[in-house]
Amino acid sequence: MRTLFLISIGLLFLPSFSDATDNISLRDYILTGLEYSYHENYDSAKAYFKRAIEEDPEDPSGYFFLCGLYGLYMSDFSTDEVEGLFLINLFDAAEAARKRIQVDSNDGWAHFYLGGAYGYRALREQRKGGLWGALGHALTAVAELKKAVSCDSTIYDAYMGIGSYHYFVNRLWAYIPFLGRDPDKGIREMKLAIERGIFVRVPAQDGLTYILLREKRYERALRLARDLVSRYPNSRTFRWTLGKVHLDMEDWGNASGTYRTLLSMIETGQPGNYHNLAYCGEKLSYCLYRLHRYEDALDICLEMLDVLDNPADNEATEQLRKDLERLREKILKAKAGQ
Repeated sequence: MRTLFLISIGLLFLPSFSDATDNISLRDYILTGLEYSYHENYDSAKAYFKRAIEEDPEDPSGYFFLCGLYGLYMSDFSTDEVEGLFLINLFDAAEAARKRIQVDSNDGWAHFYLGGAYGYRALREQRKGGLWGALGHALTAVAELKKAVSCDSTIYDAYMGIGSYHYFVNRLWAYIPFLGRDPDKGIREMKLAIERGIFVRVPAQDGLTYILLREKRYERALRLARDLVSRYPNSRTFRWTLGKVHLDMEDWGNASGTYRTLLSMIETGQPGNYHNLAYCGEKLSYCLYRLHRYEDALDICLEMLDVLDNPADNEATEQLRKDLERLREKILKAKAGQ
């Protein structure tokens, strides 16, 4: 499942190549791996990123994308089981980038990779509740991305991270009256990454969808989300985004259809992932409740409560169980009032 902080940093899958990497086969490996990753074909994506590392062990790109792939996997499956591999590749990517900067401090792509590594560190800190540590890494990440653009103004991919940062900073400034607010600055930068970036167009489009939702620009968000699902129909990640759009629009019919499809995708592609299954089922049950289909809503709700009896208790599971219990009471009350 997605976290808004991931979008705000905008660093998941921020690929590019250093000017020194004029290796077509390496580039092809990375591009092919990214395409597989968007389809959530993790084994194939991993194989191509590892080929990139074998092609040039001193280039940060293979380590960086492999790190991003493990990050996507952990987000998709709501697990920490590959965190060790994530961290190993993160450190290798950062070290390779630092070596390039030592040789040439104006290497824009090297600053880009280093910024990406700090961004990944921020994501892991945030996931584990270390908000201050996450903030520090995030600020360093954005500083490195800005250095990348300063060194090479054609690194449009960097505007995904810079734009999302500017957007969320502007949201904070909105609480300070004399500073004003300009959310469109970050949105324009995100659009620049989508339109002129080479490698980040897909994740930037997904990130911009969430930003547009926060701005209540629903029709634009819906177009972007539908486009991603049509291009990557097997992706759970983009299906989660589309469901969120329908939910925020209070389009309960389309939302229920999206979550029902997603529920089937989780059952097939993530057997044993009880948390994701129950989380999706809770959304589906709520949509059916809003459609006044109380019997169907109650059936799904009770089924998901049974699902949560399988995993060991943790904080997220306990909160989800409470949400389902509250929803069950709402449904029963509505049924009684018919």
